Amino acid sequence: RTGTVDLSHFKLERVIGQGGFGKVQASIKLTGEDAEKWYAIKALSKAFILSTSSGKDSVFTELRALTELSYPFICNSHYAFQDEFHLYLVLDLALGGDLRFNLRHSPNTRFSENRARFYTAQIILALNFIHQHNYLHRDVKPDNMLLLSTGYIKLTDMGVSKKLENINKCYSASGTHAYMAPEIYMRG
Repeated sequence: RTGTVDLSHFKLERVIGQGGFGKVQASIKLTGEDAEKWYAIKALSKAFILSTSSGKDSVFTELRALTELSYPFICNSHYAFQDEFHLYLVLDLALGGDLRFNLRHSPNTRFSENRARFYTAQIILALNFIHQHNYLHRDVKPDNMLLLSTGYIKLTDMGVSKKLENINKCYSASGTHAYMAPEIYMRG
């Protein structure tokens, strides 16, 4: 979106997530054509980003991917801005928890076959869209699949994604070890 936006344009309500780089808060937009709309604001600590070897690359990779990609089953970006201490990404709000949380807290710790098909179809559509735009997500896991109150999924966390430019293969390994294919994990 165009125009200057900063933290004063939002009312921060509550923390809904905490990650390595910072926290995510549910927020209400106070001004503009989208006033009163709810968003998730991801606050990334500049000090932490600069203290890690991959921090800066990860943030810019995610920002680039989120500005190039917009799709119903992806956690889309609406604004990005910074202050002295933080970078802020304003994203779609998904208050239904992540898929891992929902799996753990569903009756019998299983989804029905229809519910599993419903989620799988959305994940396939999201990944297909990302691939059509020459991106690889590289960290697909239940923790990165957020649920909306409507039950639909938003794929999130593009920090280790890869844009395939002028190449058609990717040889580097990235993502969460527990969710990597064994042959990738064993490669080191």
